[in-house]
Amino acid sequence: MIPFLEEFEERNGEYFFQQDNAPIHTSRQTRTFIEETEIILLPWPGQSPDLNPIEHIWDELERHVRSRKDKPKNITELETFLQESWSQISGSVYQKLVSSMENRVKAILKSRGFLTRY
Repeated sequence: MIPFLEEFEERNGEYFFQQDNAPIHTSRQTRTFIEETEIILLPWPGQSPDLNPIEHIWDELERHVRSRKDKPKNITELETFLQESWSQISGSVYQKLVSSMENRVKAILKSRGFLTRY
């Protein structure tokens, strides 16, 4: 991931990395890694609603892999299945998730009392 982030920063400038504050992401080892690699985290409250579209893509990917009749017998087969399934996810799925962000954020803000009109 680090080489990707370094290349991304070279091309696009500063970025913020989002993580959901799950326990594995807040462990001492993870926090140390983030500090040592100078990753800038987007402030994100713990136990917040999951608004990150990639989480929904992971769910879609898992459904694709689990729906297969043949089950992976080892890590290599699992990687192959994941790559095949990833390529089968329609671009419209991605677009729908990104397009729905504004409404999902508004719904969260409204539920927390930050929006009176929606």
